[in-house]
Amino acid sequence: MAQLVSAAQFDVFPNPDGNDSSRPFVLVVQFDHLQHLRTRVVMPLMPSPRVPLPARLAPRLDVAGQSLMLSGAEIATVDIALLKSRVANLSGDRDRIMAATDVLLFGI
Repeated sequence: MAQLVSAAQFDVFPNPDGNDSSRPFVLVVQFDHLQHLRTRVVMPLMPSPRVPLPARLAPRLDVAGQSLMLSGAEIATVDIALLKSRVANLSGDRDRIMAATDVLLFGI
């Protein structure tokens, strides 16, 4: 069995859907105490929105020298085996990321 990569909260990985150049990365938003699960809750990061989104729901974050928008409305789960080669950790942007999830889930 292949060794699973560690995927901590706020880690950024290349999008497992390598055919989707509009969303080059995904951000793990799942809480670290759920590391035993084989899936991770992620939100895509993209250069520009397809539709205008409120800044609080879609903050711009710096990843690998690019300013990317967090697309909180496109939350999804992925199998951890598909997450390869962590490229960044955005824990320094925790407050803005958590604010986006609050808007998405609770409207606050």
